[in-house]
Amino acid sequence: MPGETVALPNFFCVGAQKAGTTTLFNILRQHPDIYLPSNKEAWFFHKDDKYKKGISWYEKEYFSKCSVERAVGEISPDYMYFEKVPERIRRDLGKNIRFIFILRNPADRAYSHYLMTVFRGIERELFDRAIILEKERIERGFWEKIHFSYVTRGKYYEQISRYLRYFPKKQMLFLIFEENIKTNINFTIGEVLNFLEVNNIELNTNVNRNPAVEPRSKYLRDIIRQTNPIKRVSRAIIPFPSIRSWVRKFIEKLNQQRCSVSSLDPSLKMRIINDYFMDDIKKLEKLLERDLSFWYMY
Repeated sequence: MPGETVALPNFFCVGAQKAGTTTLFNILRQHPDIYLPSNKEAWFFHKDDKYKKGISWYEKEYFSKCSVERAVGEISPDYMYFEKVPERIRRDLGKNIRFIFILRNPADRAYSHYLMTVFRGIERELFDRAIILEKERIERGFWEKIHFSYVTRGKYYEQISRYLRYFPKKQMLFLIFEENIKTNINFTIGEVLNFLEVNNIELNTNVNRNPAVEPRSKYLRDIIRQTNPIKRVSRAIIPFPSIRSWVRKFIEKLNQQRCSVSSLDPSLKMRIINDYFMDDIKKLEKLLERDLSFWYMY
């Protein structure tokens, strides 16, 4: 619980992906009473190969530098989506965990997710075709579920309901991207700090965000991302994985530019909302007791 010195998380921001979790991470890590691992996402509770290493490994790997911070947390947007996570958190960390959910118009979230996979060289289909293929793709395995879950990640009511089976609603803070992150960010951060029961101090909210980007050179992107002779030579020249990872990220950063088409066509957005999300949004409005009509009224 906040107020105690612990070496394991007492709060999580579990998503949604592409809804402002990086912004929240970069702001909260400034607070002297909040501890977050240097790597935003630990990928522990949803990845079986990591989870089987045990909670002691997780503590040592990600929270060994924690000292006197009152709020200890992790921000991992995949945790909202993967079914096993809430049960595992309850089993390993107990019932008193607090959760932050950031929810974005699910059609906009899906398109932002799509642009990210295109930038990474993973997605080759057009957006509307990728949505049609999603169900078949994500049934193939974990990797496909991570990358091609454009629609299913936007079924927020379903995902929050899973958490409510293990934790009470009073331990959850629900933020709306369009109202709480894109605008009113200073007020929102105050809400978050109060929720975590740490001092409500002023933090710099003018931080790096994750804008929609595209590669300057698709050829260079594919060299970085895909197996090829150049990458094999680089492994021989740079034998240390951590250095290779830094070089790869540095080159990727140089090779990115703001996306030329970063928003959905309004008519396509409405079709996607009506075809895939409307029922879930209506249930979500009742659960949160909040009007979300700006997601579907144009």
